[in-house]
Amino acid sequence: MTGLFLNIFECKFEKDYFDLQYLSYEEYATIEAYKKLRTENPDYEFYKNDLKLDNGQTERRIYFWNKKINPETIIKKGVKERVNIQSNPKIIGKIIESCILQYFLNSKGFKVSKKKEEHFWSITSSKNLFMNIKGLNAYNQIHFNTFFNSYNGTLSFFFVLSRSINLKFSIGKDEFEKKGIVCSDLKGTENIIFANKQSIKRFLSATGQQGNFDVQMQVLEHNQENFKVIKQTFDWLEKNRNNIYLPCENTFSEFSLKYLPLENDKVQADKLEDPIRYYFENRTEKGYYNDVISRLKPYSFKFFENQEIKISIICPKFNEGILEGFINQLETRLRSMFHIKPIFLPVFLSDTKTETYTNAVYEEQVLSSLLCIVVLNEQHLKIANIKESPYFICKAKLLGRGISTQDIQVKHLQKVNSFVMNNIALNVYAKIGGIGWTIQNIEKRKEELVIGIGSSLNKDGKRILGIAQIFHSDGRYLVGDCSSLSTFDDYAKNLENHLYISLSKIISQEIINKKSEFRLVFHLFKSAGKEYEIKAVENVIQKFQIENLTFKYAFVHLAYGHNFRLFSNNGINNDIIKVFGKDQQVNTTPKGTYIELSKYRSLVHFVQESTIPLEIEVDKRSTFEDLRYLSTQIFWFSHLSHRTFLPSKKTVTILYPSIMSGLLDKLREIDDWDKMRAEKITDKLWFI
Repeated sequence: MTGLFLNIFECKFEKDYFDLQYLSYEEYATIEAYKKLRTENPDYEFYKNDLKLDNGQTERRIYFWNKKINPETIIKKGVKERVNIQSNPKIIGKIIESCILQYFLNSKGFKVSKKKEEHFWSITSSKNLFMNIKGLNAYNQIHFNTFFNSYNGTLSFFFVLSRSINLKFSIGKDEFEKKGIVCSDLKGTENIIFANKQSIKRFLSATGQQGNFDVQMQVLEHNQENFKVIKQTFDWLEKNRNNIYLPCENTFSEFSLKYLPLENDKVQADKLEDPIRYYFENRTEKGYYNDVISRLKPYSFKFFENQEIKISIICPKFNEGILEGFINQLETRLRSMFHIKPIFLPVFLSDTKTETYTNAVYEEQVLSSLLCIVVLNEQHLKIANIKESPYFICKAKLLGRGISTQDIQVKHLQKVNSFVMNNIALNVYAKIGGIGWTIQNIEKRKEELVIGIGSSLNKDGKRILGIAQIFHSDGRYLVGDCSSLSTFDDYAKNLENHLYISLSKIISQEIINKKSEFRLVFHLFKSAGKEYEIKAVENVIQKFQIENLTFKYAFVHLAYGHNFRLFSNNGINNDIIKVFGKDQQVNTTPKGTYIELSKYRSLVHFVQESTIPLEIEVDKRSTFEDLRYLSTQIFWFSHLSHRTFLPSKKTVTILYPSIMSGLLDKLREIDDWDKMRAEKITDKLWFI
C-alpha cells in the first residue's frame, strides 16, 4: 500500500536563470496591436507582467521567448533581461506551461484547448476508449497547469496533471433523426450534437446501449484508472524530458513524482480534528447524533419550551390514509428528539391540480401555522414551467407570509426509513427556527462573524441577486437574505447596501461587542468577481472603519474548479463505505485531510470517496491571514448542515448560498415574487 499522493510534479532546471527579452506595453496596449504582434510572430510566446520598480512605481512589460530553436521571424525591438528563477515565479511558471504544451502540440494525437473560465489546459487524446458502443466515443483528457510555492525563502515549481473522460458523438444530427431521436431541444451547431447529460441519456436509451455504457464508464472513471493515466502521462513526459525545448539554452534537469510529504516539508499533509457538537446549555456527549440530541435536548430547546408548534399539511385527499402513518412517525421524532409539541393541521385537496394547491395556501389552518408540509406526486416535479408548479407557487406565496415549507413526495409517505425520517424531522426543526447544535469555537479572544457570499444569475448569466448568509463563529445561523432584484449595473451597489444593513443590524443587537476588536471572515465562492462581490465587501469595510469600529477581516476564496486531485493507495480500493445501505469498496482519503500549498493557499478534503478537495485561498488584501485557522473553520462548518445529522460534503457557507441561489432562480419566475420576498424569515433555514 502506498501513501497520500497529490497530483503535482516538481520540475527543476539546469540553469537558475533565463536570458529573455521584453517589449514596452504602451506600444501594444490595444487589443488589435497585441493580437497583431502575436499573429505575426507565431513561434514566440508572449506574457504580460507587471514589474515593481525601485521608485515604487509599476511598469507593465511584455516578455517573450521562442517556442522552437529556429523561429521563422526575429523580433528586433526587444530589451534583454536576465530573469532569475528565484525572483520571477510568474514568468518561470509561464515558461514551463508554454514549453510543455508546445511539446504536446508537436506530438501526434493530441488536441490542446482551454476554456475561458478555467485555469487549466485540456489535452485530449485521439484514441477512442469505448468498445462496441456505436455512435459515441470516449477520449482521455489530461488537464494541465503549473503552480509554484515558497518554503523557507526558496521557490519550487510544479506542473499539475489530472484526468477526465471526454465524450463526443461520432454521428451527426442527421443520423440522430434517422434513428428517431428528437433533436429539437438538444444543444449543438449545424450537424453536430453536443454530448451532454441530456443528449447522451436520450441517445443511449434510443439505441439500447445504456447498460454497456454504464459498465465501461464505471471502469474508465475509477480512481485507480485516473491515477494510472496520470502516471502514464508523467512517465511519458519524464522519458521525453530532454526533448522538451526550453528557451535560452536552458533545460529541465528533473521531473519528479513523490508522495506526501515532500522533502523539507515544502508541501505537507495533516488531518484536521472534527469539531465538538454542543447541545442545550452547552452540554456535549459522544454517540450517534440523533441519540445524543434526544438525551441532551437541542441547543435552542428553551426557545420552544411549553410552546405548541402548528404545522399545516397540504395533501390530496386520496393520500389521507398513508399520511396518518407519516404524521405519527414525524410527531414521535419531533417530540422525542427535539422536545417540541407539534400540532398538525391537515388540509385535504379534492384533486392534484395546481390551482387547487394555490387556493389551499389561503386556508386558515395554513396561514396560522409556523411551517407547511406540501405533499406532491412525481408528476408535479416534472412540470417544467415554474409558474405552473404547485411546489414553487406554494413556497413563494407562503414565504411572503413568513411561513416555511417542507415538500414531501407521495412515494416517501408510503415507505420512509428511519434515516430519512430523522432527517425530515431535523429539516422541520431548522425551518421553524430551531438550532439542533452548535460547534466549538476555535480557541480565541475575539468575537467573529462568518459571512458566506454567493450570487444568483439570470438566464443571460448576469448577476442580479447578491446572497449573504451570516453565521456566528460557533455556527449559529444569524441571517440569510439577498439584495434586491437589480439590473446588472446596479448589482454591486445593491449587494453593498444589503451587506451593510445586515451586518449593522447584527452588531447593533450586540451579538458581538462592538467596543472590542472583532473579526469579519468573508467566504467567497467561485463566482465572486473583483468588480462586484469583492468591491461590495471592500466598500462595507470602509464604512465600518469610518464608524470607528475596530476589526480585522479576511477574504477567503473557496473553489472546486481547480486541477488538484488527491489519491490514497494509488486509487486502489482500500476501504468499504455504505452507499444507499450497501457495502462498496472505494479509494478513500480521510475527511479533514489538510494540505498547505503555500502561505495563503490550502486544500481540505471533505468527501472520502472523491479525489477532489476544496481549494482555500486567503486573499492578500486580508488583515487576518491565519490559513490553518481559516481552513479549520471552513471544515468545521461542514458539521453544521441541518439537512442531515451527518457532516455535509460541503461547508455550509458554500452549501447554503448555493441552495438559496438555486431556489431564488426559480422563485423569481413566480408573479410578484420580488414584492413578497421572504423578509420575515431571514433568520430561518427556509431553503434547505
